[in-house]
Amino acid sequence: SVLMAVPTPEQVAELERLLAEATPGPWQVDEATQTGQRATVAFPVVLSESTGEILLECDWGGDTDAALIVAAVNALPALLADRERLRGAIDAAIAKAYVDSEWNVRVPIAEWERIVLPPQEATEGSS
Repeated sequence: SVLMAVPTPEQVAELERLLAEATPGPWQVDEATQTGQRATVAFPVVLSESTGEILLECDWGGDTDAALIVAAVNALPALLADRERLRGAIDAAIAKAYVDSEWNVRVPIAEWERIVLPPQEATEGSS
């Protein structure tokens, strides 16, 4: 399925399921060779750093496709976790938002910082 700009909860759940069922990361790009009758051909492969198992031979797309696959798989856990953190921070900010006397919607600065700052900066700034 094709992901839209904002993934639905079902699409996020599907990504989480696929990630949980896939070979654990991190993954890396390496090179494999295959010797035929006339030549030895090198091509990129995606492999598990922990097991050394070749997960995918990328003779069809080259180094850039293999690099993208590896980068996406390795980044996905952090992206999903950050998405969850941001959704929680946004929900908390909405719950504490209020309308001032001039009908402007206001959010307390501590809640805003939880949304816009990385987690370590938000906790450092709040103390």
